[in-house]
Amino acid sequence: IVWSPFSGVDGAIANLEKGDQTMPLPALDPVALARYKRASEDARSLPPNLLTNSQRLKLYALFKQAEGPAPESGPSRFDAVARAKWEAWNDVRSLSAEQAVESYCSIIEGLVAITGGAAAALSPANGHAGAAAGESGSGAPEEAVVTVVGEAVVAEAAPADSAGEAVAAASFAPPPALSPAPTRTARQPPELAAEPEVEAQRWAATALSLAPGATFEVPIFVPEPSRCRYSFTVAAADGSVVGFSIGLLGMKPQATARAAQHDGEIEVPGGVGGMLVVTLDNNNSMFSNTVVACEVVTEPLSQLAAVSRFRERQLLRHNLFQAQEELAAQDDALAAIAAEEVVLQDELEKAQAAVEAAAQRIAANSARGSAVETRKCELQDEVRALQAGVGKMLWEVLRASWRKALKPQPHSKADAKMATHEP
Repeated sequence: IVWSPFSGVDGAIANLEKGDQTMPLPALDPVALARYKRASEDARSLPPNLLTNSQRLKLYALFKQAEGPAPESGPSRFDAVARAKWEAWNDVRSLSAEQAVESYCSIIEGLVAITGGAAAALSPANGHAGAAAGESGSGAPEEAVVTVVGEAVVAEAAPADSAGEAVAAASFAPPPALSPAPTRTARQPPELAAEPEVEAQRWAATALSLAPGATFEVPIFVPEPSRCRYSFTVAAADGSVVGFSIGLLGMKPQATARAAQHDGEIEVPGGVGGMLVVTLDNNNSMFSNTVVACEVVTEPLSQLAAVSRFRERQLLRHNLFQAQEELAAQDDALAAIAAEEVVLQDELEKAQAAVEAAAQRIAANSARGSAVETRKCELQDEVRALQAGVGKMLWEVLRASWRKALKPQPHSKADAKMATHEP
């Protein structure tokens, strides 16, 4: 199921968080509404891996703010995806619907301008499912499909029992436990366009023989201002030299030399009927010919400037690509840190709950210990009282035994009878 950010001509937006409920766009003037529709359509043509997770969240927030502000209470922190989407939406609460639509359209239009409106079928970063290659229908495979739309990158299970039961899970969902940050799929650098050609004019002689005292001139027509590069070399290594000069016809030479080897560069003003004259002479030799190799190349300055501008643009594109890659890497690092923070926050809450439970147990044990100590003191008092009672009873028994033992015994019945009458 590929979710679309724009449902029908009335602009109803599917609310993934609330099932099949829809919320219409606020009243917009026809120009803004047409611009918004065009931006929503252009969003589908953007490469899936053009934006980072945080950038997708920002774009998602502007898209949702066009419907209205975020709910006052956000989802649970344990639902990391829903929480991240709500926080991004809540951050743009101060924007009006018109401002959100304006910002959303400006961002989409800028991205389309950068990418040239071309949609690249590349797999998204962070190892998640790739974008759907075509429209999915009733025969769509039961797998997660990802699309780049105003809802950011939204993965949905297909098919679902009902629209209200479809579960939206963004591709930036953090891992359930601490783990190394996933490796982002590297984007390919932009293809370099063909460099403009420079229509160079070249005259060359590989073995020009100059007679003693002879002069050789070569006229070269220059229709526009040009850069001229020249070089000459005497073939023999016997110390022979030749004279060389170059300049416009009828004017003072712009460069001269007398040597066995020389090269240089000049700028020729050129113009309608401009004629450049190259002169070689063998005035230094009186008896023998001198063989020389010479080359003269003219290149229009306008075409050289076009090549220079082209190379500057290519360099800027390359630097922009490198900066975007570095920015995406930083965003991925921040996303990994945020995911780790969610896990650590969960562990912290669990640890705090364990500490609180331990504190309660300690308090209960302390109260119980106090009660046991009080009962112990009471029992000790009872034991001392019982011991005193037992001692008194033993003393009475002993006294009775002593008295009985010390009393004289009668020797006859008469004595016993008399003893019974004694006071």
